[in-house]
Amino acid sequence: MTVRVWLSGEGPNELGGWCMAAPYTRPAERGALVAMAEKRVGELEIVGATVWKDLRRYRAGRSDEDNVRKLALIAEEAGCDAVLFLRDTDGDDEVSAAVTRGVLLARGDVERELHVVGAAMHPCLEGWVLAWMGSRQTHKLGKNKAQRMLEEQGVTLKNTAAYVAIVDAADAPAEDVEALRRWLEEVAALKT
Repeated sequence: MTVRVWLSGEGPNELGGWCMAAPYTRPAERGALVAMAEKRVGELEIVGATVWKDLRRYRAGRSDEDNVRKLALIAEEAGCDAVLFLRDTDGDDEVSAAVTRGVLLARGDVERELHVVGAAMHPCLEGWVLAWMGSRQTHKLGKNKAQRMLEEQGVTLKNTAAYVAIVDAADAPAEDVEALRRWLEEVAALKT
């Protein structure tokens, strides 16, 4: 069974060629989000994608919460089975709380069954990439430290192909990064 999904992330590292607006989208270029999801589900049918910053804001405050809800409605209108998204916290605990609230609200907003699978990556995607390399406790790092550690491992920062290759080569990430573990469990549930 192929899962029809709508993606969202902060840019090419998460979304690959899907971060480009139509007609410039390059579906063959996978991002880290897709690579991680495919580890649990297999091939995805990607219907479309939205870069996080491109979600319109109509009012101040609660923007991350509202963005999750908007993504769910976009995915529902597109006939998707799921919306998959990742958002960096950049060390801001409120981002994580807002994303969690947004996921809970979005699940109630949609009229048909739609899986809303999202996570706030603490501190950033590079921390999760380190976890796929076997590093432990990466959720306790600051953004600069995570990026520096990745560079020390010989990985060029913001290199989407390198991030995808790391995920593809790994069997599983370090289990102690709870947000990553939960996100992967929710992605795996899409197969059922």
